[in-house]
Amino acid sequence: MRVNLYQALLGASLLTVLGCTGGGDSKAPIPEIGNQTIPSATTPVFDPANAKIPLPNVLATAAARFRDEVEQVRLLTPDKDLGQCLAGDRVVQVDRVRHRVIDEAALLERRGLRPSSVPDFLALVGDDADGYPGLPGFGEKTAAALLGAFGRLEGIPRDPAAWPAGLRGADRLSAVLAARWDDALLFRRLATLVTTVPLAESLEDLRWRGLPRAVFEGWCARVGAGWLLRAARGRPSRWA
Repeated sequence: MRVNLYQALLGASLLTVLGCTGGGDSKAPIPEIGNQTIPSATTPVFDPANAKIPLPNVLATAAARFRDEVEQVRLLTPDKDLGQCLAGDRVVQVDRVRHRVIDEAALLERRGLRPSSVPDFLALVGDDADGYPGLPGFGEKTAAALLGAFGRLEGIPRDPAAWPAGLRGADRLSAVLAARWDDALLFRRLATLVTTVPLAESLEDLRWRGLPRAVFEGWCARVGAGWLLRAARGRPSRWA
């Protein structure tokens, strides 16, 4: 069994849809199109806006909670901060646009990072989506080289002579890190996801049981999504 964790944007409010499928079909319909939500009465929806909980923390909590109960947890978003949730090939990210699966080995190959270093990496380079700028002068290659070698911010030597060879501007960057150390720790704290969100749903609650066919067909008619209905009818579909 695989668990697909979806992240959907509905107007100005963020929703997380947690869907459990027996086959782990990463091409299952995402319950969101524009500002209209596809009926998904058989799948629970957790609304972090009501609970004032950042959306990635919901996904991180679900991944941590269910990873030992299933074959694989698939985070269907390529957001960088969720890279810290990866665990071997048990917890992976799925980039549906680029048709790419990112597991722990792929993160190491692509960025030279372990999942535990992702918050430190974001502390150095920043994350525009979450509103913190990182430290001046630190690009992704430099940050990845440092954290690939030393793991965490605390492991980075204050003496730039001990840094990996070939890093440009090491003296200047070392001075920036020392001067902005408190900022770096703050940014890391902001980038660190929690895994203790009070999710009431059990794994069985999240099982994907299919779309309610009559409701879905009516919704397609109301919003003019006949193309979507034709696509669903043209391939094997799971109807409730």
